[in-house]
This record gives sequence, C-alpha cells and structure tokens, in this order.
Amino acid sequence: MIKKTLAGLLACGTLSCGYANINSETALHQTPQSEYAIVLIDMQQSFLKNIEQQEVDEEVPYQIEVIQAAQRNNIPVFVLEYRNHGPTIEPLMDAVEHTDYQVIIKSDDNGFNHTNLDELLKQRGVHNLILAGINASACVIRTGYGALESGYDIITSPDIIANVKWDWNFHESESWYRFHGTWIESHDDLVMMMDNL
Repeated sequence: MIKKTLAGLLACGTLSCGYANINSETALHQTPQSEYAIVLIDMQQSFLKNIEQQEVDEEVPYQIEVIQAAQRNNIPVFVLEYRNHGPTIEPLMDAVEHTDYQVIIKSDDNGFNHTNLDELLKQRGVHNLILAGINASACVIRTGYGALESGYDIITSPDIIANVKWDWNFHESESWYRFHGTWIESHDDLVMMMDNL
C-alpha cells in the first residue's frame, strides 16, 4: 500500500482508500452515497472511565467536530458498541443524531467479526474508513486490521483515538496506523480533508 499524505489527498481532492464490514441493530437514515464512513468505536462510559479525564475532555469535542463534518458532507457514521457495556455517551449520540448513522452491537474487539459491517459499507459504496474511539491499541486497531483484510483503506488522527491510562502501547500502535493507513496529525486537518472531498 502506498503511504498517503494529507497534502496529497487535498491536492487530488479524494482518498482512494478503504473497505469495511458492519452488523446492525438500527436502520441507517438514507442520504447520498459517500466513499467515506466514520467508524466510532466503544465510546461507552464503561471504557471511558479508564481514560485520563483530560484526554476525554479533549477527544470528545474533537470527535464531535469530525461528526459535524460528516453531516455537512453526507458521510455516514457507524457507531460500534461492545455488547453489555452500555450506550455510547450522550454528547456523541446527540451529534450523531444529525447524521446518517447506524448503531452496531459487537461482541469482539474487531468490529468486523460476527457483524454485517462489511456488507453495509459495501452496499453504500464506502472505500475509506475514518477510525475514531478507544482503545487505540485494542479495539480500534483490531477493527483497523479487519478493515484492511476486507479491502478498505483506513484514516485516523491522534486527536480522535485514545488509550487507557496504563497502556503504554499507543506509540507502537501509532506506527501501525502510519504504516497501514493515512495518519492525519490533527482533527482540524481531518475536518479540512472531509470538507474538501
């Protein structure tokens, strides 16, 4: 896979990356097809309590800005929730309510396993997945593996993914995201990319 840069993506106005999988319990609101989708992973209080509060206080508003960009650009949002860990936190669901979205209940770290995520993404012509959520070195990266195996390209930013406070594998996982996908240094640059698709 050729490593992509933000400058190159903005120059051509498109990202030719991405494939994915999903399993659903709620229906997507129908809007025009997009080659992009956001996959928001495990932003549930049960997991967020293990993230440094300062990081949560920064990450959630950044994710909301990215979700708002999705709304402006008709990009669907797939909200992955680990079974029996409660709902995605209210501020994010309030933001998602204004988009084309679907909630997917999963029972595995990899959001593609035992779900119809791939089927739903392919039905919508999605090729590029913007990964957001927690934990960067667990469920997010495992879903990233699943996306690559299903033929999708992945995009993320350190502003919209986080790790538990005692897990020191974030830098190792950052190298994985940089090598296997498109790493965008800030959520502002990610929003700009989305607004220039």
